[in-house]
Amino acid sequence: MDLAADLAVFYGPEFAREFTHAPTGVVFRAIFGVADQHALDGYAITAEFEIQYPSASVTLRDGDQVIDSGGDGVEAGTVWKVRENPMRINDGLESSVLLSRVNP
Repeated sequence: MDLAADLAVFYGPEFAREFTHAPTGVVFRAIFGVADQHALDGYAITAEFEIQYPSASVTLRDGDQVIDSGGDGVEAGTVWKVRENPMRINDGLESSVLLSRVNP
């Protein structure tokens, strides 16, 4: 089993899109997701934005900004702020991080 090949397919153009790490200019592919979160005993719904990406493609830290190439209802050029240090998943091959929109 070739995990690098599997990641290349998973993060290909069918499932992922490009983001640019603003501080370094590194372009990387990530899967963008939105999960609804219930607050106040289910009376209000907020959205959690996150990306999942190959850990080796970029080093993200809390407070960094990434620029979205657009898709899934998000305009190209949307800037996101990394809300926490990434969480490693799948034996550290991939990472996931929460985002907050910087510009509308």
